[in-house]
Amino acid sequence: MPYFIDIDLSIKFAMVLLGLVLLAITLQFLRNPKRIIPNDSESIVSVADGRVISVSELKDEVSPIGEPAMVIAVFMSPFNAHVNRVPIEGQVIYVEHKAGTYLEAFKLEAGTLNEQTKIVIEKPGYKVAFKQISGFVARRIVCNLKIGEKVRKGQKFGATGFIGGNLAIKLLAEGSQVRVLLRKNSATENLNGIGVKKFYGDYENVESLREAVEDVDYIFHCAGAIKSATGSLGYYKGNVVSTMGLLYAVAFDSKRIQRFVYVSSLSASGPAISLDRALTEEATCKPISLYGMSKHDGEVAVRMMADRVPFTIIRPSVVFGERDLEMLKPFQAIANGLLPVLGIKREKYLSFIYVQDLIDGMISAATSISALNQTYYLTDPTPYSYRQFCEIIRKKLNKKFVLSFSLPEWSMYLPAFFVELGMKLTGKASILSFDKAKEMKQDYWICSAEKAKRELGFQIKVSLEDAIEKTIVWAKLNKLL
Repeated sequence: MPYFIDIDLSIKFAMVLLGLVLLAITLQFLRNPKRIIPNDSESIVSVADGRVISVSELKDEVSPIGEPAMVIAVFMSPFNAHVNRVPIEGQVIYVEHKAGTYLEAFKLEAGTLNEQTKIVIEKPGYKVAFKQISGFVARRIVCNLKIGEKVRKGQKFGATGFIGGNLAIKLLAEGSQVRVLLRKNSATENLNGIGVKKFYGDYENVESLREAVEDVDYIFHCAGAIKSATGSLGYYKGNVVSTMGLLYAVAFDSKRIQRFVYVSSLSASGPAISLDRALTEEATCKPISLYGMSKHDGEVAVRMMADRVPFTIIRPSVVFGERDLEMLKPFQAIANGLLPVLGIKREKYLSFIYVQDLIDGMISAATSISALNQTYYLTDPTPYSYRQFCEIIRKKLNKKFVLSFSLPEWSMYLPAFFVELGMKLTGKASILSFDKAKEMKQDYWICSAEKAKRELGFQIKVSLEDAIEKTIVWAKLNKLL
């Protein structure tokens, strides 16, 4: 008996329209607009976008900070950006999560009865307490702040450094000293308290990078731009200029460099042409998207510096695992009993890799003599259709039935049009674009790791089924599922 129910063609058009509407609402809900954060020490920034619905005073006996306080309640409607920010610079001294109801968030009693997380941050002279409160629509609270953590004003909560963050934890566990290069607006909460040394720099300003790269043995360049509001220019600056800046800093200031590991992308090579012809390192790169072209040009920049900077290029397949919020979306959709699939007539196949297997491969490549100035695909040897991947997720979530409906490939272009228009008007980048739609149309994003297996001894240690289960466990612990 099949568990995925494929609905009749007669109502698919209606489902396409519904899917487009839901997609537009989701993009509106999850957007992350840029905010200018004041640099002075006295101002307090709002924790949330929205409408102020009440201002009141609390006496010290009921105040969460133990002294009289002013309370400002902000209602976030579904049309507001659902990103929370730290109101002041300081140290987290209190975090408490409390289960509750899901009343409409604009009701004042929701502040007491609804599920919520209470946080208190202290700085010399005063404390600020704030709550994340669930509502009737937004029922999931995400807060990664921890007691003792130092935070910056305007910092987003719940952000992840996916590959780089997992890599740092792995290297620290092996006894390495780890430096992390960050932009000024990088969210760092997941790096606090784990023992890394943080450096801030501008990839377009080589001088600002010199201290970070001085006397390092290995550099893993995981940063990059996966979305752009300015088309090819944004991708070029994020994936090529940034790489060149880091390479120049390494070439002139790092006397001990053993290996520069550049984390590229399967998009740099373009899709395979059939299921039985997975991409290999010998194949000619034919990127089809602006993003893929910029990652390919980043590889070219790395190779041009080979006489000064020893390198290894890693092209991961589709990466998933702990700390990744993008690939968590199909998990969340299936948990809610719904799964839209792009493409009506053909299955779309992908190569996957669990993040911990990727990190093991990256470390192995960095320390291997055989990998000097080489390029490698890292992936699970078996490609899966998107439906097969989702069926494993369904089983691990113990969902008996999931309503699956197919969206025609052209359906991505209508929301992409409006998102692109919004990007031009606001200058804010979104992951959905014509560029991303072009990649999603392809049938075979598959590659082979035979070269890595042969030269590095690379192998998958965690099966896809176990990797999906580990991801689900992490997501549930963090209240993301």
